Amino acid sequence: MILKQRILAQVSMIGILTLSGCGDGSGDGPTGPTAGAAVSQTGIVFGDNQVRLPGTPLVQELIAAALDEGGARIQQAGLPASIQVTAGNGTATARSTTTDSGGLIYVTWQLGSLGVQELRISIDGSDPAVFTADAVLAGPLLFASDRASGAGSSTWDLFAMEADGSQVVQLTSGTSRDRDSSWSPDGSVIVFERFDAPENVMQVALADLLPEPFPYQNPDAGSFVWSPDGTRIAFSIKQAGGAGCTRAEHNVWVMGADGSEPTRITDSPCGTANKFPDWAPGGQTLAYESEEGLACCSAAAIWTMTPSGDSRVRVSNDLGYRPHWLPDERRAVMGGWSGEPSASLRIVDTVTGEEESVWTPPSPAEFVLPGGVSPDGRYAVAEVALLDQDSDVFRIDLETGESLNLTNRPDGLDGFPSWGPGQSQP
Repeated sequence: MILKQRILAQVSMIGILTLSGCGDGSGDGPTGPTAGAAVSQTGIVFGDNQVRLPGTPLVQELIAAALDEGGARIQQAGLPASIQVTAGNGTATARSTTTDSGGLIYVTWQLGSLGVQELRISIDGSDPAVFTADAVLAGPLLFASDRASGAGSSTWDLFAMEADGSQVVQLTSGTSRDRDSSWSPDGSVIVFERFDAPENVMQVALADLLPEPFPYQNPDAGSFVWSPDGTRIAFSIKQAGGAGCTRAEHNVWVMGADGSEPTRITDSPCGTANKFPDWAPGGQTLAYESEEGLACCSAAAIWTMTPSGDSRVRVSNDLGYRPHWLPDERRAVMGGWSGEPSASLRIVDTVTGEEESVWTPPSPAEFVLPGGVSPDGRYAVAEVALLDQDSDVFRIDLETGESLNLTNRPDGLDGFPSWGPGQSQP
């Protein structure tokens, strides 16, 4: 069932027609021949690469145009159009069965079941424009990236990929920064932070990939993570300090999976940060990073506590960041910043406090921040910012120390990874 819920369809367009206009029928593109010219072919004007489950409609409409023999657009209303799904069992509908004044036809395609799918649109009996679709698996790794909007953009979208970095599929799009995502245990829903948006706590079901506001909203909430049984979500909130405190503080909270009964379970002293919680596999313990007892500012160590906030104890001797449990419920991976004590990946024994260095980046890095551990405990995934390039997502073998840069975009941001249920091995 989990795999079935995670099967997505990636729509790819072939033979894209390049126009100087926006493809909206406004006539801003090349004027082409006048009305009455013979239609020789139908071209694709617009069609974003969509990611959807089979059986769901594309959100963006497909747009096709009437062209003459030389490939110029014929701006003529009333030309008849035919639409046919020639592979797969999906359906297609058009806003109108004839072209508008710009010689355009707008179509919505509802994808069918798995397998290769094809849609053909023909205007006035001409050679058709052909759209193709393929079914792919959405991998267990989630991450945020600016790749859709361009390196350096302030817009980040959520993507999924396989454990070896292949089959990258886009899950969200917009103008905000989507990050800090977490799979539900059954792999059907993702909760994430839409940073700097009016409604910043979001969820998206893989049944339709249409993000919607989560029932609980707080503009300063982030770092969401589902409990193993799917009934609760731990997260952190940044808030103003108490009377006489000039520095903001962070606290860990827990709420129901439906957003009910949000409860603060840490009580930070002035300006102290407790954040980035992670559930132990049995659901009885939380690990988190805390600045408590450390000199201001931003240095942190790893602590553990119960989901009610009891039995709080520091478990790392050195500084550590972004803890993630291993399946044995005793050890956790943690990261570091340059010089604190190093930008590397380590494992801490939460009982003895003993630490083991697992991996150091191939070149100097600003930070190594873990995002999750594979279900079998063999691999960790981390955001790594090498000093000579922007951040990337790395997969580290916790047994051998071997690593692989899964995203490898020197000039773009790929980060905030998390590892969902299902696949462990690349």
